[in-house]
Amino acid sequence: LIAALFIFSVSGSYFISFFLSTSAATGFCLANYYKICLRDDPILFEDLLLIREASVMAGNYDFFVNWRIVVILLGWFVGNVFIFLFCREKIKSVKLRMRILMVGFLLFILFSFLYQSYTIYASIGTDALW
Repeated sequence: LIAALFIFSVSGSYFISFFLSTSAATGFCLANYYKICLRDDPILFEDLLLIREASVMAGNYDFFVNWRIVVILLGWFVGNVFIFLFCREKIKSVKLRMRILMVGFLLFILFSFLYQSYTIYASIGTDALW
């Protein structure tokens, strides 16, 4: 959501914003799914820094496509086609785009405090506080 708001405030296009943000999220989710299935641990920030090594290691594994992946990719495709067909206009008002950018920035600040809160992680009963 936050990435979509930032992209939308820059481009003013619903489609560009939706396409870029959902493509990144879908790609990250699929990479995380495969990593959990194959290695039994989720993607961490360090994994993003080692993307070249990960691409070399990917050749050692057999990748599969099941119904979950098909549903995710179909949802991504249908959503992008829908936005492309029915939300073609662009927002040209700089004032409105700046307001959207400020909302995105405020959400980013709010979520960054929530995401980094040890009390929230402790309240859900996890021992692994990153």
